[in-house]
Amino acid sequence: MKKACIHILLVLTVLFSLPNSSKANYAAGGELIYIHISDSTYQFFFKLYRDCSGNAEPDSVQLCFNNPCNNSSFSRYMTKWTGTQQPPIGPICAQMKSNCDSPGSPVQAYKEIWYVKTVTMPSRCNSWRIFTYSTTRNSIYNLQNALSSTMYVEARMNNSTTHNNSSPYYSVRPPYGAAQSSPFTYNAGAVDADGDSVWTDLVMLRTGVSTCTDTPNNMSFNTASPAYNLSTNPFGTNNTFGINGGTGQMGFTPTMAGKANVVLRTREYRNGIMIGSIMREMQIMTLNFSGAVPTYTAIRGCGAPGTGTINGCMGAPLSFCIDFLSSDTTSRLFLTTS
Repeated sequence: MKKACIHILLVLTVLFSLPNSSKANYAAGGELIYIHISDSTYQFFFKLYRDCSGNAEPDSVQLCFNNPCNNSSFSRYMTKWTGTQQPPIGPICAQMKSNCDSPGSPVQAYKEIWYVKTVTMPSRCNSWRIFTYSTTRNSIYNLQNALSSTMYVEARMNNSTTHNNSSPYYSVRPPYGAAQSSPFTYNAGAVDADGDSVWTDLVMLRTGVSTCTDTPNNMSFNTASPAYNLSTNPFGTNNTFGINGGTGQMGFTPTMAGKANVVLRTREYRNGIMIGSIMREMQIMTLNFSGAVPTYTAIRGCGAPGTGTINGCMGAPLSFCIDFLSSDTTSRLFLTTS
């Protein structure tokens, strides 16, 4: 039996051996956010999640703007951000090299690439649609014609009453993998820097965009039993999927090994009025894991009332303990923070 005691919120990551993958399309997911700079000027960031078994990412992507208030549109090109890039989304064990580190590795992982562009909005509208797209999507099992579909992500902006607003953003990266037939929870950590209210739900993936003048359309689920749907079974979970819109917490027990994509949408409200939204397309990789899935004990310590919540006071030290246990004495447990 193995134990671990930590002093911060924990997310358990289990390492899996992954099958080889042939060269394929690269887009596994993405998200678009914006930060208010001054007056009507904003900095836009597109985060592309690239399947490292696929083709190389582009050097630039097109950023499209549509204003339905006066039926106008324009576009700009986003280039790769020169700041510090995030490490790949993959195994946390340093000894386990992924195909992002070594192209010949059988361990699959994802690379996170940021693109950036600063834009001054030329007019005001309560329903700006700002979007980008990728022309090559990787293979997923829950949607029809995935390899021939484009990936589409958008952000909405309402600058009709105020332009002093940044979009929400997701503070937690997409998950790496889940174990088949084992309960799994995830929270993207939607945050709004302006203190606006946020609500997160699941929406259908969109495609059909290869230029800024195209209109996106919803993709279609593949046939499955039970049928795929956005409420309880967006991929193979046997209707165990659920999401809390207020907290963004989702949970499910995956029943089918493979890669499936979902889209999170987070809307922000100020004084009851929606002033923006973002969306994240992300890939959930379920693996056929035959080992003993670790369990954990209740949180212990003076700041833990036993409800899964940690109470603390500003400026005061905070500590608590939680034990992660495995019945497999040959296993190695790794903990990550979120």
